[in-house]
Amino acid sequence: MLCRDVSRLAPGTLELNTTRNKKMSAMTSVARDCGHVSALGLRGFVTGLILFMVWGCQAPTTTQWSTLNNKIDQLQAELDAGQSSRTEIQHQLQTLNTQTSQHSEYLAPLQSDFNNLERIPDRVNDVVRNAVQSMCAPALPEPSACPTATVEMMEQRLVVGEIEDVRIDPPGFVMTARIDTGAESSSMHAEGITEFERDGDAWVRFKVTSDELDTTIERPVEKYVRVFQQSDKKGSRRPVVMLRVMVGTIQESFEFTLADRSHLAHRMILGRNFLTDLAVVDVGRRKVQPLPNDQP
Repeated sequence: MLCRDVSRLAPGTLELNTTRNKKMSAMTSVARDCGHVSALGLRGFVTGLILFMVWGCQAPTTTQWSTLNNKIDQLQAELDAGQSSRTEIQHQLQTLNTQTSQHSEYLAPLQSDFNNLERIPDRVNDVVRNAVQSMCAPALPEPSACPTATVEMMEQRLVVGEIEDVRIDPPGFVMTARIDTGAESSSMHAEGITEFERDGDAWVRFKVTSDELDTTIERPVEKYVRVFQQSDKKGSRRPVVMLRVMVGTIQESFEFTLADRSHLAHRMILGRNFLTDLAVVDVGRRKVQPLPNDQP
């Protein structure tokens, strides 16, 4: 065919005086055969294309053929180099794909190990928590709320009844006291009263008995008073000490005269030194105020 044989033609050997029918037949053959450039090679394709374009014109000179062949050789070399580069790039891509696959296979177990390491602190905390809970005593139930107690007041003074429960602190025991508006001072039953000296000061030791406990108390003597009774015309000398009293909202220290009141109905008397400016008495009532630890 023309594209295959054109490289063998020498300049000046083409017969250009053929008939019109032969030219048309050759053009058709060239156009059909040049569609297979991949099978003919670059040189055959270009040569056939040039002959087709110059058909019927003056034949190319030797110099023109030489220049054309050089350009074709350059193009063929560039084409071969491009094909080689393409092959190398494909090889590199295949290598990279293989390495990426290998790296993924290597990283997968590492990621699993890393995830396991992240869970170790939580596992340690669980073990420690369980160990501590097993060693510790079970939690005590929360105490139930105490019933609400109301402190009754009148014109900013505490309302007390004829009888009130009084807490002496310390030592914290409770005694039932009678509120006596006719008594100037307060008095408390004491047993085994013993006077002694401490650091040059007068002190007294006495025993107090209540429904809750029996305890011995030591207090410095504030003063002495003489108490007269019908059976004791000369009167008896009694020590006076300070005791902290807790009734309702009142939590203050007051003077108490110590005496043997075992023959009397009430072991404690709260007199006017307790009532003044602090409390008013409702003689028709008893135990109006709650104990301090019973308050909300």
